[in-house]
Amino acid sequence: MKHRTTGWKRLLFTVAFVLAAPIGATAAPLFPEPSDSAAAGAMDPAPSLGATFSGAPTAASIHPSVSGNGGVTQLIYGDFLAGDLLEVSATIETDPADVGATGSLVAVAIFYSEPSHMHFYMRDGKQWYPWDGEAESLTAAEGPHPLSAIEHFDIASLTGIRGTFLVFAGYQTGEEVVYGNTPVYFTVE
Repeated sequence: MKHRTTGWKRLLFTVAFVLAAPIGATAAPLFPEPSDSAAAGAMDPAPSLGATFSGAPTAASIHPSVSGNGGVTQLIYGDFLAGDLLEVSATIETDPADVGATGSLVAVAIFYSEPSHMHFYMRDGKQWYPWDGEAESLTAAEGPHPLSAIEHFDIASLTGIRGTFLVFAGYQTGEEVVYGNTPVYFTVE
């Protein structure tokens, strides 16, 4: 199982450090700003290709999003105010080979309270807890239950927490974890 832990940590740290540059630095952001001025600061949701802890191929895809103030917009990237009510969710298109298998939905977040203060969290049931990055300690946010072809996952509701968030979603069947390789990425000021 060591190869799975190393791969998961590598993904999180790679994404965290690539995205750390735009947080408080002058480097170009990973997600470019859209050209439509009406949607400045926001990007429409796009599928995130599925990846697995083991490196096995998967046909799963994850569509993460964050919406503000009543779900008016669904985005994969955005800037919000501390008073906004944010809803983070994902639509998971389960790999056809996993449909009907017993599985659990999982969520992991990287939170920057300041540019140099990175914290890792996992959702365990309805609560968020610090996470050590080890695959063996990852817990279920929802489930176990027989996986449907499409899983709708309400990951978090939040307001008033300032910082930068990266949220990954996926599912676990047995020893394997399938996750989206693109997080929801947003800042609350």
